[in-house]
Amino acid sequence: MHATQKLRTIVLLVFMGVCFLAIIVRLFDIQYIHRDVYQQRARKQFRYPLQIKVKRGKIYSRNMNELAISRDVLSLWADPSALNILPSQVAELLAPELKETPDALLKRLDRKVHRI
Repeated sequence: MHATQKLRTIVLLVFMGVCFLAIIVRLFDIQYIHRDVYQQRARKQFRYPLQIKVKRGKIYSRNMNELAISRDVLSLWADPSALNILPSQVAELLAPELKETPDALLKRLDRKVHRI
């Protein structure tokens, strides 16, 4: 190898080493120093109220009978496995709000689909 090729190789390796070190320092900064900031951002992105306000028109048959209409309804999703409490406790908490008995809610919570 010529002296210029050795110099180029050394400069390239030093440059790549500095870039690698910069990436490592940035990862350390994100994961350890500013961890709380990024965790808070993630919580804000994950938990948000979802309001879907879509008004669809009525669907009619060819005889102009209404087949489907838009209707405002409330939906509630409950997945007891995602909580740190028993499904029976979830049913006890939700029963007064939904005006149902805890036993009826518990049966619905035990289903695979957790839409109540």
